[in-house]
Amino acid sequence: MAKAIGVDPHKLHYVALEGGGATTTALLSGHIQVASTDISDSMPHLQSGGIRILAVLAERLDKPSMASIPTAREQG
Repeated sequence: MAKAIGVDPHKLHYVALEGGGATTTALLSGHIQVASTDISDSMPHLQSGGIRILAVLAERLDKPSMASIPTAREQG
């Protein structure tokens, strides 16, 4: 993914966090810029404009509130 957006993957730093709450806090506070987390934890923050979801790894999203979120497969 990093290469696809022009970022050298060797310059990325992996940070292990304990659970969705810690991950969301780190994102919202600017301590991390990208995260892999559960979609259900992310929806309130997406709706408030606090975060942007780049893709989901599910085959499809059936909930109307998630209709605008692209899947990784849709993006190639």
